[in-house]
Amino acid sequence: MKRQTTLLLVFFFLFVGEYINGQDCPTGDVVITTQEEADAFASQYPNCTQISGDFSISGIGISPDLPALERVTGKFSFYSSTDLDAMPNLRYIGSLTVSSNMSSVIFSSLDSIGGDLRVHQGEFCCLAHFPSFPQLTYIGGDLRDDKFWEGSNFDGFDNLQYIGGDFFIQNDEIHNLNELDTIGGSLIFSDPPETHYSPGFVIDITGFNQLKYIGGNFKLEAQYDLDGNVVGCVRDLSGLSALNYIGGNFEYLGQLDSECYNPLYEIVGMENIREVGGTIHIRYSILENINFLEKLHTVGGSLILQNNNLTNID
Repeated sequence: MKRQTTLLLVFFFLFVGEYINGQDCPTGDVVITTQEEADAFASQYPNCTQISGDFSISGIGISPDLPALERVTGKFSFYSSTDLDAMPNLRYIGSLTVSSNMSSVIFSSLDSIGGDLRVHQGEFCCLAHFPSFPQLTYIGGDLRDDKFWEGSNFDGFDNLQYIGGDFFIQNDEIHNLNELDTIGGSLIFSDPPETHYSPGFVIDITGFNQLKYIGGNFKLEAQYDLDGNVVGCVRDLSGLSALNYIGGNFEYLGQLDSECYNPLYEIVGMENIREVGGTIHIRYSILENINFLEKLHTVGGSLILQNNNLTNID
């Protein structure tokens, strides 16, 4: 009898606990479009730890205060013109899209994103810095910066180790990401066609010091304006010294002349590449050698060299 009573009490408290927890958070998606709605949500659900759906914050000057929130299982969309650092315990998001006109967007405890992370510049201006993710180690999907803004060189990813999808970069300089080990998809550097840079814009990679594996394609491409003038080119790849595997194609499409400021005549930094699963395509008229491929032992596709300046292809 005593054992039955104990079991009944256990089931009772489990049921009550689940009921109370259910009252701590709303069911389904959550949409906040004003500061008043943000304040009302914080007041009604002060102990909410998980939003089991999509979570959208969209509006001018919205600053949510949700210190108990730990998980958003769906898509979290933040479109606002204010700083964000009010979810100090948020550790998991299903997928994340950030678009803001302000300089400070910080996810201080976030360590895992199940799907994609996408960052857009704001409607009226631009982010002064890429959002900060100091504890983030895992992105299951793509990492994309969909617009160019001043100073966005991914300096907010001190601990990022894994990107499961594509890493699409519409910017020029990578000086960090030194814990990133694996990109499951493709790594693509390409600038948005609607932007027009003056000569001197370069692809400069001194980060990626731990990157060993790219599962898809790796593409580096010089940039031209609408008149065909070189406005962006590859200068420094020294951060890629650990890279040894590219599962897809490797395309190095450099400028067709030496107009680039401080042009690159020799690739330094990819000397440990051993296997490329697809085609290698190098088009770079001022590149003098391909010594960076000395350790390469496997190419799954073709080797295409479009170059008039090579002096040594041994």
